[in-house]
This record gives sequence, C-alpha cells and structure tokens, in this order.
Amino acid sequence: MSQIGIIGTGRIGGALHKLIAGSRVYGRNDNPRSHPHSMLIVAAPNGNRINVLANPTKDLVDCNTVINTVKQCQYDHLVYVSTLDVCWSDSAYANNRKYLEDSIGKLHNSHIMRIGKALAPNLPRSVLWDIKNTSEWLPKTNLAATTQWYPLSRLESDAANMITYQQKIKHFSSEPITNGAIVEHFAPELVGQLSSTSAPVVNVTNPNGTHTVPNEQVWQHFEQYFVDIT
Repeated sequence: MSQIGIIGTGRIGGALHKLIAGSRVYGRNDNPRSHPHSMLIVAAPNGNRINVLANPTKDLVDCNTVINTVKQCQYDHLVYVSTLDVCWSDSAYANNRKYLEDSIGKLHNSHIMRIGKALAPNLPRSVLWDIKNTSEWLPKTNLAATTQWYPLSRLESDAANMITYQQKIKHFSSEPITNGAIVEHFAPELVGQLSSTSAPVVNVTNPNGTHTVPNEQVWQHFEQYFVDIT
C-alpha cells in the first residue's frame, strides 16, 4: 500500500488533497473501501459548527456513516483529523467529534490529531478570509478573541511522525493569537472600526505544556495567505 487516501471533500479534506501530492480524495458518493491505502486520513463529516449546532442529530448520523465506512476500509495507518474543541467545549460539535475520536480510536493502527484552526491557501471561515474578501462577517470581528492555528501543510509530516513514534493522540496548534494582532498587521485601518470585547482565552497545550506549531511559522502562513490567489 502506498497511496494516501482522504475521506472528506469539505474545507479541510479539499485543502489536504491539494497539499498532499498524489492523494486520493473521497466524497459522500465515492467508495474508499475498494482501494488500499498506506495512510487513510479522515477529514469528515462537515466541520461547519453553525450547521452542526442547528442540527446535531443529523451530524451524529453523518458521524456514524463515517465510522461505518472507515471500518470497511483497507489501510496501514488511520489518521482522524479532530479538533481542539474536544478539550474544552461542551457543544454538540465537540461532543460529536469526541464520539468520533472514541470510535475511530478503537480501530487498529489509528491516530488522533487534534488540530487548531485550519490554515491553508484561501481557506474560508476565518478572520483572514474576512479581511481578504471584505466579507459580511468582518464588521462582527472581535479584536480581543483568540485562535490557536494549524497550517494544514504540516499534516502529512506530522501524521507520519505520530505513526513513527506510535503516538495515539496529540495536539497540534500554535499559541493563542488575537484577532486584533492579525487585523493590526494586515488591515490597520480597521482597528478603530471593530469592537474589542473581553473574551475567554482558550490555550490548549500538549501534556508537557508545549505547543507543536511555532507562532512564527503561523505568521509566515498568514503572510502567504494574502499573497495566494487560488
């Protein structure tokens, strides 16, 4: 088995397919069960928190569909791309992803990557996207809010390291970065127009208190985000 497979054609799955050369991506109507994989990456179901909160029951059904599909797949190693939300949130989104973690974690040679906010060229649903595209969400930006980020370009190598060192679960993110720091750097003219309302700072680390992704690396990806046009 030599091919990397990706289950999920949404934001993260689609971005990973572009970033991982030679990967095969599977959508809802595709059949990953018929192909062998050296690494099978699960980047499903839909990661839209708003949609999940609006219909958590449907999301749970989608989670079970993913689990049942993965159980029938051929792979050397299985990697589930989870979220840091499972470490601190009690939302339906976080609870359903924790259920996915627990279920996939029982399968052979499985690894759980809890990542921060996904970062890839032109990936939507972030303050970066809002600034770059002057989106309708931009005026609602809270400068005091923080985010822990994860560049998806790292995922293939980070997953390979987890496999090499036989790590079951690991957190992958930067330290918290405020929206205000991002806006001040890329659109300083907006600082005086946006609100700054006190917000809780979520800071998820690995058990030894470290962050896997250096903030300097994240800022390099921020800079590239505003250069990329596709």
